[in-house]
Amino acid sequence: MRQQGSHVIVLPFPVQGHLTPMSQFCKRLASKGLKSTLVLVSDKPSPPYKTYHDSITVFPIPNGFQEGEDPLQDLDDYIERVHTSIKNRLPELIQDMKLSGNHPRALVYDSTMPWLLDVAHDHGLRGAAFFTQPWLVSVIYYHVHKGSFSVPSTKHGHSTLASFPAFPMLSANDLPSYLCESSSYPNMLRIVIEQLSNIDRVDILLCNTFDTLEEKLLKWVKSLWPVLNIGPTVPSMYLDNRLSEDKSYGFSFFTAKSAECKGWLKSKQPNSVVYVSFGSLVILKDYQMMELAEGLKHSGCFYLWIVRETEMDKIPKYCVEMKLVLIVSFGLFLVCSARFGVADDDGALVHGGGAVLDGKKAVSRWPLISLHSCSPRSEDET
Repeated sequence: MRQQGSHVIVLPFPVQGHLTPMSQFCKRLASKGLKSTLVLVSDKPSPPYKTYHDSITVFPIPNGFQEGEDPLQDLDDYIERVHTSIKNRLPELIQDMKLSGNHPRALVYDSTMPWLLDVAHDHGLRGAAFFTQPWLVSVIYYHVHKGSFSVPSTKHGHSTLASFPAFPMLSANDLPSYLCESSSYPNMLRIVIEQLSNIDRVDILLCNTFDTLEEKLLKWVKSLWPVLNIGPTVPSMYLDNRLSEDKSYGFSFFTAKSAECKGWLKSKQPNSVVYVSFGSLVILKDYQMMELAEGLKHSGCFYLWIVRETEMDKIPKYCVEMKLVLIVSFGLFLVCSARFGVADDDGALVHGGGAVLDGKKAVSRWPLISLHSCSPRSEDET
């Protein structure tokens, strides 16, 4: 894949936390002389995505929803429509590229869609699975897939689990939430486990982590599979400054209101504002929104609280009098640059995951889904 002028197709699952690291990966490929086509499944007929790089082409695929429709109300339906859209359009895209002389060499696909490996191989491409979570999480899912231990149906189903190579002893509370209470997340459990279903056939595994973060575990992983760590996938100006133009993420499924946010922040003292966001996927219950609002109200701090438009009716009416700003949009990572450009000088309350891996300021997490209960473990523990 590293030959000068080579071309790869990059296909993230269409949620912001997966688009962000994979789009950053495209920028790194471009810096090495590789061209990439970033395939985005969206409800927007003409997505306003800008690449800021001649070597990155965005190819939109409709997801089957009308613009403004909330696809996440029925996750199974959303996943089915996404998969159908990709299965219908991706083979056509590959064939068109071949006919035009722009032959792709590989398909870099989101690990949550393992069936894309067969699509790649059927069209003569190498398949590279991109894992957005650290190896600690993926290896736990791998052992569940292999049947190394059973998944507890409730949080208190097991007091202690077996230890695995390069692992400490794990209790039920150390498990990702999909495993900790499997009966509460049956569909998501199936997705995260199935991403390891064909791992032994994947040509290369890409992971959004870095060697020193999981050094001991990485040695064990490399003994089994061809692995390349490519993280942390943050803008270059916050990492190594190798890409002078890479100062923000630049790709978002949502409309950013960063100017409005920054204008409000400039009126506040440094380190006096807390940024609150639960991303593009989490759906909080009414009582959780109420409790969070009460906590913000009585904290004595200013807040920048990012709220999806579909969640606005859960906000208590008195919030308009609180010391916070309500941004009416679907989200969030609205300023994935919000993790940097907006939330840069303040603490942040997030639901976990990429915001923790990417963050460079104090972060307080509210563990809700996926990897968030187990990711705080340090290298000393693993």
